[in-house]
Amino acid sequence: MRAVVLGAAGAVGRACVAALHAQGAEVRAVGRDPQRVAAACPDAAIHPGLDLERLVAGDLPEAALRELLTGADVVVCCAGPSHRYSAAVARRVLAAGVPLVDPGGEHASDELDPLARAAGTWAVLGAGVQPGLSGLAVATAAAELGRTPEEIRGWCGGLQPLTTAGVDEYLHAATRGDRAGIRLLHHRRARMRPEHSPAPPSPFPASATAHTHLDPECEALAARAGAAHVHWLNVTEGVVTEAALRRCLSGETSAAQAIAAAETDLFGREPYFHILIEALAGEDRGWARVSCRDSYAATGAVAAACALAELPPGARLLSATDRWDALRSALLPEVSLSSGNGPNFAPTVAVEEGEL
Repeated sequence: MRAVVLGAAGAVGRACVAALHAQGAEVRAVGRDPQRVAAACPDAAIHPGLDLERLVAGDLPEAALRELLTGADVVVCCAGPSHRYSAAVARRVLAAGVPLVDPGGEHASDELDPLARAAGTWAVLGAGVQPGLSGLAVATAAAELGRTPEEIRGWCGGLQPLTTAGVDEYLHAATRGDRAGIRLLHHRRARMRPEHSPAPPSPFPASATAHTHLDPECEALAARAGAAHVHWLNVTEGVVTEAALRRCLSGETSAAQAIAAAETDLFGREPYFHILIEALAGEDRGWARVSCRDSYAATGAVAAACALAELPPGARLLSATDRWDALRSALLPEVSLSSGNGPNFAPTVAVEEGEL
């Protein structure tokens, strides 16, 4: 299998390249700086570069794109920020009849579906940790419940570094009219009242705090599961990072300073990221858990696993598929997926024959 990975030198892209290579794929790595790509992806074939700004502007020569896509079985777009590149890349790649995977691009799925079907090819969008595994976790928790949930509860977050593209995505989401949950959070008007926002459950540490977060994606996930109510919280330990991001929103500080703030929060600590989902109906409870050390590397691994899939024509969100069980084994050891019913978010531990 031959894959083209865009944005290969970034945190997500280089993890995707490594995961594809580990599965025996032939990878062509593409980025703005070929030397940086070569250093990040020593086992990949290095493309001399693709001008994504010209692609977004619509004046990239067809010959340049055709040369890039010749012989490709799939393109994985890890170029960031996603809100700038995903839709434009997807249109050109799908129109050429080549399958596409993108950890972002979730807002373009309705637009891209007819294009993919007309070209007889497929796309998986939102193929990462959040969005992506977060949505699969909602569906899995509802399935573990065994009946239509009355309420979905979710806790997502942890202690992670920041990247330039990540800061850009965050600020873009925070200033969009349809992302009121994030925008209110950073103006401190939406912090949950103590009686409505208990401490995040284990495995989050006692030092973590939860903030309400509700955007169209969260609402759509709950509605798809049939739940009438959703209680979704972002969890963080990054006090210095939060303050820096608030200053970024007001223009008082730069992305580089926010990245440095995240490094301060991480000093002497081990990074982690968890997604904990509960589906509730009366006294019954189903749950699903996603845990990883590095959400960027995990997103690259998810995108790589999706790139290796065989799917029918059309564009779909990863969260709208039934790939939880397939990903459970494919993502180890980068990501742990577990689910069940009962009181605890304990990870599922496989017991080998003879261990007992």
